[in-house]
Amino acid sequence: MSGLDPRQLLEIAVRPALEIMGDEFGGTNAEQLLMGTAAVESGLVHLRQLPNGPALGLWQMEPATFYDLAQRYRQWKTMVTSPQPSAEQVAWNLRLGAAMARLKYRDAPAALPTAWDIEAMESYHKRYYNSMLGATKPGEFRSAWNRLIAPQAERMWPRD
Repeated sequence: MSGLDPRQLLEIAVRPALEIMGDEFGGTNAEQLLMGTAAVESGLVHLRQLPNGPALGLWQMEPATFYDLAQRYRQWKTMVTSPQPSAEQVAWNLRLGAAMARLKYRDAPAALPTAWDIEAMESYHKRYYNSMLGATKPGEFRSAWNRLIAPQAERMWPRD
């Protein structure tokens, strides 16, 4: 099954959402973590958790998580959506989905992994996004990255 073009997702949704949120939220490492998260959570295809779960959008955020974050971080939600966002909007508002995923990572006590350290991003995703009780298994983040993001990564984040 084919999915979204990761380069377009980065340029049209992820990067603009992070720019709206401010410098403290952006950077190559934040972009890569969000792209890897979307890749492993939804395969850049699914907008609803399979088979019938509650999670929505490319970042597969559960409504309870969405509403908790929206309540605590009101200043960012209004920059990427209407004043009264609903959890269902993350299924079609990709900027909102990216922003909410980044806010979820903001809650983590540890700093974001460095850019290009996909192994560290996998551990960070499991611990702070998917949780130890979540369905993602070891190696799945890296596999999704290698399959969906890596083929275009050098064009998405050119190295000097």
